[in-house]
Amino acid sequence: MKSIVIEKNGFDGLKLIDRQAIPPGPGQVLLRIRAVGLNYRDVEIVLGSYHTPFKLPLVPMSDCVGEVMEVGKDVTRVKKGDRAVVAFWERWHDGSFDAS
Repeated sequence: MKSIVIEKNGFDGLKLIDRQAIPPGPGQVLLRIRAVGLNYRDVEIVLGSYHTPFKLPLVPMSDCVGEVMEVGKDVTRVKKGDRAVVAFWERWHDGSFDAS
């Protein structure tokens, strides 16, 4: 699959690569990404100015939509073929936000 990864901070550190899809582990799903929203958080992560450091290489993608291709063990909320939305606060479903 094609991926854009941050190999080093700065826009010149973005590289288009081919990589193998990783089978989903317990509680995980494999998505075929259909659309991506890149936002301020992604720009800060690429530049290395985000308040939380990340280990590189990293795919800069905060929000996306896609189709579930495979599900891992213990996945009960989605099944193969479902459409899914991914957000960077994955455990926040509604109500007030608690970052802890």
